[in-house]
Amino acid sequence: KAFSKQAYFDWIIQALKDHGSLSRRDIDELLWDRLSDRYDDRQKKTKVTNLIAELRRNGLIENTGTDAAPRWLLTGKPREHL
Repeated sequence: KAFSKQAYFDWIIQALKDHGSLSRRDIDELLWDRLSDRYDDRQKKTKVTNLIAELRRNGLIENTGTDAAPRWLLTGKPREHL
């Protein structure tokens, strides 16, 4: 039931377009049931963290909140960075 990394990126980006910003909890709720059943909760949390970090490193999203209460926004840069 696992999806490609690009599918997870696409879901996060589309949700940000639809809602403007997302908290970490929002992103967890968006992806949790779509992650492989082979992952335990800790592994799912790590997977989501890594997906967010890759989007941030590629300049596609930015945190406008704090480390404890992040608010993720699209940066407006083109998608071809992924």
